[in-house]
Amino acid sequence: MTSFMNSMAIALLLGALLDQVLGDPSWVPHPVILQGRAILSLEKKLLPWGKSTKAQKYLGGLLLLVITFGTMATVALMLLLARRVATWMGFMASAFFFWLGLAKGSLEREAKSIYEALAKGDLEDARVKLSYLVTRETGHMSEEEVI
Repeated sequence: MTSFMNSMAIALLLGALLDQVLGDPSWVPHPVILQGRAILSLEKKLLPWGKSTKAQKYLGGLLLLVITFGTMATVALMLLLARRVATWMGFMASAFFFWLGLAKGSLEREAKSIYEALAKGDLEDARVKLSYLVTRETGHMSEEEVI
């Protein structure tokens, strides 16, 4: 167990390093974007069932559970399959998922680009740049909403 924990710690450090140096890989959809799309899709299916405020709260809780555990199960299954193929592949898959999950470097860069657009007074550009981070419609947001 100790060697597994050590390899996961090293995978986490490798993922953090990749995130800081490279940011999010542009060739793979970011998990947050995929989760946002799944949430929007499930909301559309669940919304008709939420006739009352109480029902909407329960359905929101169900949505949270489905998205959270669905994400966890998907990642766990992919890691398990990679590890079954080869231990090193499981390690690399772990580092890859840490890299995707952290997103610190990319979030910093994107937030800075939004700030710079606002500092120049270019609200339209700030809206476009914000749309890279969120699944909501940003085209009509006020400056306060963008901030």
